[in-house]
Amino acid sequence: MLASNCDAESPTNSSVGVDAITDFKTGSLGDVLDVSDLLVGFNPDTSNASDFVRFLVGATNTTVQVDVNGAAGGSDFVNLATLAGVTGPAVTVDNFIASGNLDVS
Repeated sequence: MLASNCDAESPTNSSVGVDAITDFKTGSLGDVLDVSDLLVGFNPDTSNASDFVRFLVGATNTTVQVDVNGAAGGSDFVNLATLAGVTGPAVTVDNFIASGNLDVS
């Protein structure tokens, strides 16, 4: 995963392998989560990005989860990163792709 222009802190013992990103900026001039190298079989013309990436939006942060092979083989999402301070109804996979904050292809 590549998160450009933002800081990722080391994971804690309770979240080994999960990046904590503390200054992720949303919007057209914001940061980008590039998960494209993690996804197997994603086709931007035919695949549903939400089969591969989902956001669990909480009161103070958002957890980014990925399922590397999407709908193939059933649902198997794993935590990838926590975006501290990123929350609200606009935090969706489709919105992040449209604004350039999420790269899946």
